[in-house]
Amino acid sequence: MASSEVRRRKQLEKKKKKRSEKLHQIRVRQNAGMGDRLLMRARAPIHECLVSADIVGQGLGEVVISRCSASGEIAMSLFLIDRHCMGVKDCYSRIVTAAGFRDFVGHMRDNGRPMRVIDPPSARRCVEDAVAYADSLGLKPHPDYRASKMIFGDINPVEASRIFEMGQNGKPFFVSGPFQSQEECAGIVSKLTERCGVGGFDYLIAAQPNDRILRLHECGNSDFDDDDEDFETDDEGGVLEWSAEAVPGTPRVIVIDPAA
Repeated sequence: MASSEVRRRKQLEKKKKKRSEKLHQIRVRQNAGMGDRLLMRARAPIHECLVSADIVGQGLGEVVISRCSASGEIAMSLFLIDRHCMGVKDCYSRIVTAAGFRDFVGHMRDNGRPMRVIDPPSARRCVEDAVAYADSLGLKPHPDYRASKMIFGDINPVEASRIFEMGQNGKPFFVSGPFQSQEECAGIVSKLTERCGVGGFDYLIAAQPNDRILRLHECGNSDFDDDDEDFETDDEGGVLEWSAEAVPGTPRVIVIDPAA
């Protein structure tokens, strides 16, 4: 790999890290004391509980639980759920006006993420089942989950009318996020390998095509050849997809170049 490409990739990683740290600091300030504020409203009447359609079809989507206080303010918590593997990937809570809540729902719809009404027990059950599933894989929920879950209050998940399946095809399927570093992804794959064994899970990681060697070694396949016919390559020789049939017992890996 050319040295200029290495420098470019390092610069991109630094920008991603800096952006992530800045967002984290903003979130910390916004959520300061939020757990206590939600706890004070945990017995207020349910305003609305919503779920995005993507959580069914794609396994990744939002669950929103909101309550309306006597003053008319809406306390809401949003949970980004990855029911295939990571559980609660992100979450945040807000105290907004009724108009602000309507604007939020409209914003989601306008951005191609329409929300559907769901009963409160099913909403809580979905979130907690996702957290429990991820925990069984050695993966913890987003740090803000501890505060955001105070919105649950007296909602009884046992009364859920709908139960969402965790995992995909009976096993975890990890999909890397846009701000996850290669090191973080490698750590998650390592945990999944420890808990599930080689072949006990699938994953998809966005990466530069030339990074394939590290990842394939991590999969337990150290005897591959760059010229192996089981590797589909692009015009520059980068691996686009690796078939699991190449090495029985190893997880299916799809490599995506984010610059494409």
